[in-house]
Amino acid sequence: RIPAEPAEAARVAGAGPSAALAVAARPLVAPALAAAAALSLVSAAGNFGVPALLGIPGDYPVLSTLIYQRLSGFGPAALGEAAALAGLLGLGTLGLLRLQSLMAGRAARVADGGRLVPRLPLGRRRRQIAGPAWMLMIALSLLPLAALVAASLVPAPGVPLTAATASLDGYRAALDLRHGAGGAVITSAWLALATALVSVAVALPLGLLAARGAPAARLAAGGFDLALALPGTVFAIGVILAFLPPLPGIGLTLYGTPAILLAAYLGRFPGLVLAPVRAAAERLDPAPEQAARLAGAGFPARIRVGAWPALAGPAAGGALLVLLTAFNELTLSALLWSRGAETVGVAIYARQAEGDSAGAAALSVVALAAALGLAGLAFRMIARLPGLESAFGDRP
Repeated sequence: RIPAEPAEAARVAGAGPSAALAVAARPLVAPALAAAAALSLVSAAGNFGVPALLGIPGDYPVLSTLIYQRLSGFGPAALGEAAALAGLLGLGTLGLLRLQSLMAGRAARVADGGRLVPRLPLGRRRRQIAGPAWMLMIALSLLPLAALVAASLVPAPGVPLTAATASLDGYRAALDLRHGAGGAVITSAWLALATALVSVAVALPLGLLAARGAPAARLAAGGFDLALALPGTVFAIGVILAFLPPLPGIGLTLYGTPAILLAAYLGRFPGLVLAPVRAAAERLDPAPEQAARLAGAGFPARIRVGAWPALAGPAAGGALLVLLTAFNELTLSALLWSRGAETVGVAIYARQAEGDSAGAAALSVVALAAALGLAGLAFRMIARLPGLESAFGDRP
């Protein structure tokens, strides 16, 4: 959305169409690009799965994998070293998030209802621009997916995929509940479902209160946003330090149990539901809730009558995002999993590290199919549920 007035002024001064568009777009695009670059740096710095699978075998460590290796080394100093590295990564992330916030705040705003610059036809350059973009997408996205499917159907790497070599043994092992990775699929499924349900239950009242300016609710919402923005390895180390000692009163520790994974998920992922719910709550019509209050309804009843019809769509969409993210999550579970609580991400990583490429590829395809199914359901809900598209469209 680029306003037309600066571009028209540049054209009057003698600038060509491309130069005029650049003059009009620069104040809008430059801060947004800087903010996006900062977010990309945060995401790349906290990524674990890609550097773990590609960097550790080649001895190219990054901070996230170094934390994992230090913590996996045991010893009296292992946790302290991992915590120090996590603190370093966390401080860098906070600095980048601050930079992103400053850049986003400097972005120019476009007034609603103003005239916008019409689309600039590319003409002959269209193929020159679209061609390399399509080639890059095919090379970096579609070819790896095709290779993944092919690897899941052959018994070993390097074996050509033919009618004689094709086999579904990898998928049978991936879905075997007793001796394969089927247990990991079940663990990830119930963790993701429980996290999604609790996230909705927390986000509905918290998002409504935060949208109305309640200080405690705004502080809690900021905490969930920070937990989501921090690298997963940093958050996982914090969870270990918090729940490694026995819980007061019962003398039991969550470390080494599936409960610590659930605690980590509940601390990290509710922000995915809270953001769209809060955005929708800020646009609520107060009339239905005021009528319910005059009728003597309590806070839960007012949410059900006045807010739920408008917040149901954003809450459902956020819950699907939680399901999608938590089911395929690796960074937290790589540091927090225990025997009997193996997740899909851990199972894929372990099989690849053990040399079972076919099993890892088959389980990856199963996880990808589940993710695509959830994504398709999310898009259908965006089209059908009121308020969902606008809530997600307004997210920064």
